[in-house]
Formats: sequence, structure tokens, C-alpha cells
Amino acid sequence: MPDSWLYFDDPDAQSAVEALGWAGEVKQTEGDYLYVVDSNVGWSKVDRNIERNVTYSVDLSREERPRARLTVEYVNHSGPGSPPCEPQWQNRGTDYNQLVNACYWDFIRVYMPNGSRMLSQTSLPLPELSVSVEIGVGTPGQETGALSSSHDKVVFSGLTTVPALESREVELVYDLPADTVVPDGDDLIYTGATRATVVAGQQVSVSPLFTTLTKSWLVRRRFRR
Repeated sequence: MPDSWLYFDDPDAQSAVEALGWAGEVKQTEGDYLYVVDSNVGWSKVDRNIERNVTYSVDLSREERPRARLTVEYVNHSGPGSPPCEPQWQNRGTDYNQLVNACYWDFIRVYMPNGSRMLSQTSLPLPELSVSVEIGVGTPGQETGALSSSHDKVVFSGLTTVPALESREVELVYDLPADTVVPDGDDLIYTGATRATVVAGQQVSVSPLFTTLTKSWLVRRRFRR
């Protein structure tokens, strides 16, 4: 998997990049799909100090609709004495060594299959001294976690902060479309989640976990990038 993505205005060059799998585009695939994107919106270079742990499991024992659980953990390894999280727009330093030690302001997006049904999500309240509150488009404590649609996917998005030397988790539980699992004789075919998870321009592998079905049915795992 590449460590960076490429984009060109030239259509021929962009087509070549996409053919090589270097474009990072939202792919149109059958079955399950998972694409996690993080954006640092805190005017810092703290991404170098952020450890990300992604756990994704799919419960295939529910015959009507498989149930997915996604947990994204962020650990901020910035050093002692790092600036506090608020206000969002504060000056966090003038050189790289200062800017890498900071609170992490993260705008997270999770792309999932069209037809997915959200059941529960971690609450992501809007900080009081955020830019949104400052310019009058949000209120302190307002829930930022929301669902939308883009690129023929259901998209969860929200804003979270991770202070230096602390960790945060974002967890989503949702039902996948019924056709994520297709009967095939005595087996079930699960077209598995994409392994591509983009975080701040880098890519992390995600390996889904599986619950074995009752009735001695087997699951053939098919992964798509």
C-alpha cells in the first residue's frame, strides 16, 4: 500500500494513477466497504505524534443484516508542556518542533456501504472555543457527529479533540446492507471490507474480524482494495 496519494488535473495522468491504486479515491465496490479519513484542523503538525488503532468487526450470525462495529482509537504522544486544546485557533508555535507537540483537532469521516443503518455512535460535542462557535455557526456542546451521503456511500463525520498525553475512541455500531452476505449453497459469501484506511495522508491496514455463522455455515472472505 502506498504511503501517499497522488492527484493530477490531467485526465490521462489521473487515469494512470488510479490504475496503479495510488489515487485514494472512494471506490465503487460490491459488498462491505470501509474508508476512514482524518483531517487535522488544529493548525499544528501533531499528526507525527498521533498513534491510531483501528478495530473493525462484522457479526455474521445475524441472518437478516450483518452488524458492524468500528472503533478508532487516537493516542496523542505529544510531550509534557504542550499547549491546551482550546482555543482551536491559538498560536501553537513558530517552528516544526513546537508545532508537532499539540492537541489533536480531528475532523473524522467514515465511508460505509450505501444502505447501512447507524445504531449507535460516540458523542462528539462541539468544543466551546472552536472556530464554529466563534463565527456563530455552532453552539458549545452541539453534537457534531452526523450522517450524510457522498460518492454513493453513507458517510459519518464529526469533530473530536485529543489532548497531549491522552487518548480518545470513536466507536460506531451499524447494520450493513442485507446483500453484504450472499447465500451460496451451504456457504455464505461475504465480500469483505476494504483494507484501505486513510489517516492524514497515510494508510493503515484494517483486518476485519468475523463471527462464525450458526448452522455450520462457512464464510469465504473476499477482500477488495
